[in-house]
Amino acid sequence: MLNLIPMPYRLIALAILIVATFAAGWVKGDSYGTAKLTAFVAKEATEASRISNIRQTITQKVEADHAKKDAATVAKYDAALRLLNANSSTKPVPVAATICNDQAADNRLSDAVSVHLAEVRRIIADERAAALGLFKQAESQTGQLTDAQDWLTKQGAVK
Repeated sequence: MLNLIPMPYRLIALAILIVATFAAGWVKGDSYGTAKLTAFVAKEATEASRISNIRQTITQKVEADHAKKDAATVAKYDAALRLLNANSSTKPVPVAATICNDQAADNRLSDAVSVHLAEVRRIIADERAAALGLFKQAESQTGQLTDAQDWLTKQGAVK
């Protein structure tokens, strides 16, 4: 029965069948790849949005913490200035007394200056320690954030 169809026509039919099978596989594979790519892009967009929200939350928290610490520092300095002003007003030393070599006035001036100087040195030491702590904390967080950023870059989530 196969002898009824000439050999060139059989070869042409076989070639058409092979090309049609290849084309059907190509189209089906392309649609599968496109669907997979679309799902991947949607997943990455969701992940990027999540990372952006986390970064924004962290930034807001850090800014709020710094604002609180700044407000606390300003309050400390205001209290110190009020204390210094209060101590200055309770121990008045007339300028004329220092000019006239009044020993009692000079002693009051010396006491007032030493009290203020001790307070200022204590406040400066406290603020220096607080600033050093904040610097170390910021340096640690910078390292952690840099490591996290490098890891995200290696994962391909951030470009």
